[in-house]
Amino acid sequence: MTDLIGRPEDGVYVADVIDLGKRMGRAARAAGLDTFGALPEPPADTVPAGYGPVVGQVVVDGQVVGTVDLAGQVVDPEADWDEDEDQGEAGPVSWWEREHWQVIPPAFAGPEQAKATMRQAAALAANRARFHGLRVPVYGWRVLRVAAFGARHAVGEMWHYALASEYAEEIRAAKRSRDREAIAQARAERRAVIRERLTSGRAMVCYGAAAGLLWLAATYGLVAAGSLLTTAAFFLGGRAYRLMHEGDEPLQLLDTYAPQGPRTDLGADRITEALVAAKFLAEGQSVKMVALPLADGPHTARATFDMPGGKTAAALVKPEPVEAVASALGVESSWLDLEQDGPANRVSIWLTTRDPFGEPRRSPLLDMDLTAGLDAFDGGVPLAFDKRGRTIRPRVRDSHSAIGGATRSGKGMGIANLVLGSAFDVRINFRNVDGKPPEHWAYAPICSTMFELDPERLLLLLEAEIAEMNRRKGLLREAGRKRLTTDLLHLMPVELVTVDELITYLGKHVPEKLRQAIEAALVVLAAQGASYGILLDLATQYPSTDVLPELIRANCSSRWAMRTANYTGTNAILGAGSSGAGYKAELISKKLRGLGWLAMDGIDTVLARSFVIYDGEDDTPDDVSVLMAKAVDLRQRYNRLPGQFEDPIERYLIKKTGVSSAGGGPKGDGTPGIISAAAGVLTDLVAVFEKAGQPDRLTTAQVLDGLAALRPGVWSLPALFPDGPVDQAVYVQRGGTELSKAIAEALQGTGRALKSTGWTSGGRANGYKRDEVRAAAGLPALTASP
Repeated sequence: MTDLIGRPEDGVYVADVIDLGKRMGRAARAAGLDTFGALPEPPADTVPAGYGPVVGQVVVDGQVVGTVDLAGQVVDPEADWDEDEDQGEAGPVSWWEREHWQVIPPAFAGPEQAKATMRQAAALAANRARFHGLRVPVYGWRVLRVAAFGARHAVGEMWHYALASEYAEEIRAAKRSRDREAIAQARAERRAVIRERLTSGRAMVCYGAAAGLLWLAATYGLVAAGSLLTTAAFFLGGRAYRLMHEGDEPLQLLDTYAPQGPRTDLGADRITEALVAAKFLAEGQSVKMVALPLADGPHTARATFDMPGGKTAAALVKPEPVEAVASALGVESSWLDLEQDGPANRVSIWLTTRDPFGEPRRSPLLDMDLTAGLDAFDGGVPLAFDKRGRTIRPRVRDSHSAIGGATRSGKGMGIANLVLGSAFDVRINFRNVDGKPPEHWAYAPICSTMFELDPERLLLLLEAEIAEMNRRKGLLREAGRKRLTTDLLHLMPVELVTVDELITYLGKHVPEKLRQAIEAALVVLAAQGASYGILLDLATQYPSTDVLPELIRANCSSRWAMRTANYTGTNAILGAGSSGAGYKAELISKKLRGLGWLAMDGIDTVLARSFVIYDGEDDTPDDVSVLMAKAVDLRQRYNRLPGQFEDPIERYLIKKTGVSSAGGGPKGDGTPGIISAAAGVLTDLVAVFEKAGQPDRLTTAQVLDGLAALRPGVWSLPALFPDGPVDQAVYVQRGGTELSKAIAEALQGTGRALKSTGWTSGGRANGYKRDEVRAAAGLPALTASP
């Protein structure tokens, strides 16, 4: 048996014949494996692969058969080769099997890419124009200096040429030798050369140029002549500079920008250097750009690249590699974003030189047309923004959420974005359980249930939700569905149960049996409720497994860890080992409220900061009131405010406790109860007419609907009929009677009276007239109906 092993001789690798039979053991030789017939001969035009890393020509029998590459393979220089990894064989690739070349440059690979490239080119041109435009005076001074240098050099050259200065040294030498004949001869030759040069063609050109310059000055002025002369002198100066400084630094008139601090250029070389420095790529490996880098602004750039074989985007986008790459690029890790973009080895890189979370951003809700509402179920609600400034919109559909963070970390703002965004989807019912009032009082008008600091009532609420979940199971079974879908929302609106602060209800201060019952109910809803549209939104500033048990946390597919006190708190929200994997919420700055590591269905765990919805404090706009007013108006039009629809959850709470928590209770402050209907009833009646647009009269039914929207704990159907639903006629009759009593009580001792009246105009009805209501309230009548 033979083997071919490359051996260098004078730069050429020659094949030696080696007897491998001598290397085999006795058993192998006895089996005949040392003969040529035991194994097939290799092809005559190839050399077996697998040898050491050598480079050079391979010669067999005196003929060059190929080139040895770094892997030790022999490659035919005239053909493409295809490697079969399974068989270990190689063969030439047919021309129709060869890789297609990219016809269109990456910068114009698609309409969007082409538009982005043109926008970047225009922005770059404008930027360079501004940069150099500001430096025109400096450039002008440099041009004048070069022109002066050129003029001086040209005059010197012409003087030397016209006076034949090359003879000066010869004449001086003759004078030193006192050779009169040589002196006379040199002077004669010099005079002859001067006469010849002054009448030569070159001289004529110079005379003509001077005459033309004088004519230009006389005809068009000294400015034109001076400009032409300066331009000519500038080019002569540049030529002279290059001749005098050959090999040195070239003449540079325009300034170049020397970036200070982080750079945003994202070329293949810089990306490769960063990945090698981060020890993600080995020396010699490099990335391949898929598209030209694009600028998203003056401080931001993005690009897409492919990594070499064996490297995946999934391994690169984890926090630790991102931090190493950011360090190599000279930026903070939060200033760099890496994402997989299609194939396993393709990465989208985004880089900025400014903190992307440094400035808070107000909620997009404030700029949206919300007249017709918002589809939170399928389209999601604007919750936060990521590094690249993209809006994150979680769907309020089939997932629970858990938010954790230390005091003043921004949890309340995260809840505000979720609640106020969902408020514009009338197919969502809100159950708000506040553990640290008065933070959620502003949401009371849209909350079907709202109370605070009451573990017993929370248990009753959870029991009612479990009963509702079981009812929905039957409805879904009849509909042949496995989970709540859009077409069933009219039968089963989403129940969004917000509990903020969990420790108020699961802390050690709560009686053990009650605490265990609440936890057990939460576990049931966390495990089963999402499929039936009963969703938990849990928040705590003391994240731990005691406050947020694992059985509950594990079923919260949306988790947001804002700044925590330590790694234990981070892991309690995101899951065990999260902090060690690089998702270190405990390192988030106190200055960046609302920033945290967000894990959601459909996205990887990313840094995200909640949008800001100001509440009017500290001289800020009152965004909460603006959005709440729009949400109340929308829900009132669809009869989806507390008290405007049948609510079995709140009826159960009233039946069990005798008090209502609809709309935050009678006072809207999270305190359940029933107050005297007479208290403020006249003010409420005036408000009902104002809300309706100041009609001259309203029926009793319309008045009761308006009062229910203002005081659901007093005038809503569940408040008036806690034992069960009744038809509209009974509701109006009973409500009208209670309203008459309340009005009489409110007017007692005032000398004023207000009674319902009947009319036939526009249809027979009973109700209240606007000006009579205003007179009873001590207000002047309006002169005309709107």
